[in-house]
Amino acid sequence: MGTFESARRAWHWLRRYGRDRRGNISSVVALLIIPLVGVIGIATETGNWFLIQRSAQNAADSAVLAAGQNDYINPSGTSYIAEGRSVASNFGFVNGASSTTVTPQKSQPCPLPLTGSNCYKVTITRSVPISLTRIVGYSGTGGTNTQSITATATAGPINIITEYCILSLSGSGTGIRINGGPNVNLAGCNIASNSSGASNPNQATNCNGQNPLAATVSAVGFADVNCGAAAYSGISPIADPYAHYATDNPGDLTDTCGGVYTPQNWNGVLTGAVTRRCGNQILTADITIGSGNNVIVIQNGSLDLNGHTISTTGTAGLSLVFNSPAGTADIVPFATNTGTLNYAAPTSGTWSGVAIYQNRANGSTAVTSQIYDGNKPTWDITGIVYMPWVDLQFKGIVNKSSSGYSCFVMVTYSLLISGNGAIYANPMSQCVQAGVTSPSNTVTTRITLIQ
Repeated sequence: MGTFESARRAWHWLRRYGRDRRGNISSVVALLIIPLVGVIGIATETGNWFLIQRSAQNAADSAVLAAGQNDYINPSGTSYIAEGRSVASNFGFVNGASSTTVTPQKSQPCPLPLTGSNCYKVTITRSVPISLTRIVGYSGTGGTNTQSITATATAGPINIITEYCILSLSGSGTGIRINGGPNVNLAGCNIASNSSGASNPNQATNCNGQNPLAATVSAVGFADVNCGAAAYSGISPIADPYAHYATDNPGDLTDTCGGVYTPQNWNGVLTGAVTRRCGNQILTADITIGSGNNVIVIQNGSLDLNGHTISTTGTAGLSLVFNSPAGTADIVPFATNTGTLNYAAPTSGTWSGVAIYQNRANGSTAVTSQIYDGNKPTWDITGIVYMPWVDLQFKGIVNKSSSGYSCFVMVTYSLLISGNGAIYANPMSQCVQAGVTSPSNTVTTRITLIQ
């Protein structure tokens, strides 16, 4: 009986304990304390690892740019290694300290969009001790209960392409000279000279101490720093960018004059998509072109606007071509008389972008002179002015065609700008829309972060 009573009382106590919830939380917490500490440890330590990795990435990005630029300037040395490590140390990643390694490398494979193996790479690695996450059995990736944190950055050389609105093709002498002082304004225009320079002083461009506000000035020889915001000497010559138009359009340049080039008055009547005129032309009426791509070819002659205007409206385009056929003498394109050229070049077709074109089918390489003084004639032009055998004296202002985009490109043999010479602001801003491919080259190389 005593044994039964004892068992009954024990069973009654167990049932009451099972219904009593007081103190149950403590038991649960005791059972979960280890996984809770593990979760908190993972959150805390991985968050810290993330912050270290982001800091290391910023350090690697800056270090690889510094190392690459250093090696670009001094390619035969190894100072790029010290340069990269010095920059990384500014971010708190000192090579050999705090379990940290900083490894700059050169001649590395370049990731897209670059090709080749001339890139730079900096790798930063740091081993961080593990503490709380060890509770859940994580021993890290760095061995001996440490986590290895790595950041890598790659940089490579990118060629900086410069497009020009003025190009002098002369290989010697001062290709571009500016004497107009503060009155000359080439804002937004890059200028380039193929000249290797003149003697005393050896300048391919010369601005006589005055800055005409050109964006950049480049030259095969010495580029005068007074000509623009940035100057680049020692560039490679820029190949004649527009000579191909003559070979692309042999039919348009065919001489149909039969050797007769008598000067004549012209009432401005066009005869089709291509209008051919023989000899010097004296315009007796305005020409307004309202549609299509049009070409006016003047064989062995110049054009005297005689106070009249040639203009385009809407989307119409005009190319004015001066051709010296075989057996004829050299000519200058324009007679120095008043009048206005207010037109846009075609934006498509075989003469796309060409406003004025001088062609020498007679094989001559002699250089002639042309003076543009602002109203003889007035230039309101969108497109390319190509006069490769003209020493051009530029004294006037070029405005944008009233019907065209903001694009003006001029190629001459040599150029003298004086007086109030100016080109409308940002003359290269809409050359793509105008159908113009501007002269261009690589003037500098910049080390750029790739990956």
